[in-house]
Amino acid sequence: MAVLNKLRNSTWVLILVLVSLILFVVSDFFSSNSKFGFGGAQNVGEIAGTNISLIEFDARYKEMLAQLNANGTEETETTRDQASNFAWNQFVQTLIVDKEFATLGLEVTVAESGKLLYTDDAHPTIKQYFSRDGQFSPSNVLNFKNQMAKKDPKMMAQFELILKQVFMEVQSRKYNSMVAKSLYATTLDTEDDFYASALSYSGKSISLNFASIDDKTIKVEDSDLKAYINSHKDDFKQKASRDLEYILINVSASKEDTLAVREELMLEKENFASAEDDSAFVNLNSAVPYTGQFQPRGSNRKEFENQLFSAAKDSVVGPFYYEGGYSLYKVTDRKTDSIYYYHAVKAELSVKGTTLQDTLEAMATGRRLGAESNSAPSTLEFLNSKPNEISYAQDLGWMREGSQPEEINKAVDKLSSGQTAVVKTVYGVSLIKLVEPKSSELIKVAEVRKLVEPMKSTADAAYQKASDFRTSLTGDKKDEFDAMTKKAGIAKSVASNVKESDRTMTGIPGTLDVVRWAFAEERSEGDYSDVISAGDLLIVAHLVKIKKEGTADVEDVREKVTRLVINEKKAEILKKQLADAAAKGKTMEEIAIGVKSVVQPFNNLNFYANSVQFAGNDAKLVGFVCGLKPQQISKPFVSTEGVHLFMVETTSKPEMPSDLSSRKGMVYMQQKQQVYNNVFEALKKAADVKDERYKFY
Repeated sequence: MAVLNKLRNSTWVLILVLVSLILFVVSDFFSSNSKFGFGGAQNVGEIAGTNISLIEFDARYKEMLAQLNANGTEETETTRDQASNFAWNQFVQTLIVDKEFATLGLEVTVAESGKLLYTDDAHPTIKQYFSRDGQFSPSNVLNFKNQMAKKDPKMMAQFELILKQVFMEVQSRKYNSMVAKSLYATTLDTEDDFYASALSYSGKSISLNFASIDDKTIKVEDSDLKAYINSHKDDFKQKASRDLEYILINVSASKEDTLAVREELMLEKENFASAEDDSAFVNLNSAVPYTGQFQPRGSNRKEFENQLFSAAKDSVVGPFYYEGGYSLYKVTDRKTDSIYYYHAVKAELSVKGTTLQDTLEAMATGRRLGAESNSAPSTLEFLNSKPNEISYAQDLGWMREGSQPEEINKAVDKLSSGQTAVVKTVYGVSLIKLVEPKSSELIKVAEVRKLVEPMKSTADAAYQKASDFRTSLTGDKKDEFDAMTKKAGIAKSVASNVKESDRTMTGIPGTLDVVRWAFAEERSEGDYSDVISAGDLLIVAHLVKIKKEGTADVEDVREKVTRLVINEKKAEILKKQLADAAAKGKTMEEIAIGVKSVVQPFNNLNFYANSVQFAGNDAKLVGFVCGLKPQQISKPFVSTEGVHLFMVETTSKPEMPSDLSSRKGMVYMQQKQQVYNNVFEALKKAADVKDERYKFY
């Protein structure tokens, strides 16, 4: 039975289960809200020339979703995304990875299978699922297969899925080993790596920043912008996107809604107190389930926990407000535990040195601070106000007896509320103070909880406000949306470069419908959406700009390309200034005077540096300097921040070590760490993977 429970409760095994849900899909196909419609074939993507149909994918998606929510977990946007990714990865595995394994002849032989399953050296996954009381025996696997799985098709299916997971892991390990063996670090690679880190350059630089020229003095025309884009097309490739402006109206509970929930619970109080079956009453009337478990101190909110522990058996207290709702509590039973619980503040004392005297002084400081804390309103705040003597202090909350290091546990046994102990442990010197009396009392409580949500009248009022705003938009004026938001006193928000594959708009949960609206085939610039519901928000959107895939138009990137063109024009001016000054001056100092700048040093620069001191953070500068010959003034070099002259004065070239084996191993490991993911990405690229799940999920 232990094996059965592991199979049933394991999340990742459930994720692998491949039971068909075609009947469910077919029934959903004809529902009014179905994503399938009645059109032609619909696909969520393509892998290696194979279309992934929406119906087939949806079956796996719903299967994954059901498994993720199997333990009563609430379905959320996160679990839906996880289910979609799990389902998609199954297709990737089958159509790319498995085919690659087959092409290379990577298989698990019969002999290997026996060793992986039925020996003392079985695969770790097999040991995980077929151990009893922490002990693994090959007979456990055989007994399960022959006595249980053969009699139960579902158990056999799960057993086969575990085997598939094991064999896939072994194949992946073989594949990675094969890839790793194709890599090697040459002596030249190793020498280059050594010199890149050890060879250093020192010298001087002169920098003229773009900011030294006023933007207003630079004339830029649209023809300049178009010419720049045409000559840098790779830098201006873009995916299809949309620019939107929109309003948000929050459908939040009003003060009246909050009071209504509280009043509802007040009226429910008597019924709750007289209920004979607390479990049934809670499950019928509460937003949280009945647990029926005894709880020690610290299990409930500190704002009202004392009231729970002082309440009489079968009495109801509350309602109490926390985290967006009100709750009634009924104390259904109480008992005394065999251990105690305690509420303490713990602080780690600063020890100045490593000698015994240093430790004794820290302990004396702790005792003094413990005594002084008795007159402070808050022990925690008092201790945290002593940074020179306390490394840190924290409220431990309510702790179970014996849950701290042994030295502290022994000290706590002797403490009463308000008392302090200073203890030396292997971690340092600790001060611990009990801030409430110890308690061995346990209570069993039933909670009836109601979340504060907008009433229909509140939701209707919010929708009416959004609807009135939408009605006011006629599309007759260019800046109408901006004008109407100001008139209505509603804040306008902007979403730029929204992609069709985006799951949200500007990170707002539940706004996928807005993204889909913006990318509908019939959509045109200037369109207004109807009122779109996104959780607790109502949205009205305005499609400002449609950006097509390909090279960006000037209007799509005007701000960006204008800055680049301005800097390009400034660079020509600054390059000429430096060139003219270099023609007249013989030294870096003379050139600097000629351009009204200063000479700055750079020291011990190597090829792995991120920047050149005083010159800028552009990586191109590092490469440029490392390629210069000593004692020669360079030509003007343009970076992202300005134009520069460099002169390398000295280089430091250390002697190559006679033994490079250690470094060669390090270079190899760096290559190895990157190759696995790179190979997988290359396989996906070769398979021309097209993931269009965003159109449906």
